[in-house]
Amino acid sequence: MKIDLRVIPAAQEFTKIIKDFRRDMLDFRPVWNNSSVRLKEEIGKQLLSQGKLVGETWAPLSKRYAAWKLNRYGNLPMFILSGAMRNRIRKVSSTPKSMRLGITGLPYPAAIHWGGHGTGKSKKKFRNYPRRAFMLWRAETEDYLLTTASNYTDRMIKRAFSNLGGKIGAKL
Repeated sequence: MKIDLRVIPAAQEFTKIIKDFRRDMLDFRPVWNNSSVRLKEEIGKQLLSQGKLVGETWAPLSKRYAAWKLNRYGNLPMFILSGAMRNRIRKVSSTPKSMRLGITGLPYPAAIHWGGHGTGKSKKKFRNYPRRAFMLWRAETEDYLLTTASNYTDRMIKRAFSNLGGKIGAKL
């Protein structure tokens, strides 16, 4: 048995459908927009778990800083005083092919994540910070991103072919 499939819309209409499909398949901003909230939550969980969610072992606070923090703020998790860092996690930018998350308006997140450096005037102040990475993903988060991207591409494919309507013919 032989199946003969043919697409039979007018050439101009078919070209437009394929052009729109190609444009949509190259623009993942809807995926980034749908994922950014989940990714921000993930970074917040990393901060609260002190890196344990992805198997990181963070160096303890210095004795002096730990005593100061305990005296002023009680027994809060490491790097949690006011929640400013966690509350400033933002989608900094997105393009059709990428998204960038960051913590804006604070000098110390890079020093905490990478260890030993800050920016500008804060560079010297943070030079002794040990690395405590928190912008990392669990396998479940990677699965979520892949599933979200896959669902998006499936919708784009279905939309493109539904735009062809009854214009796909089959003959046995």
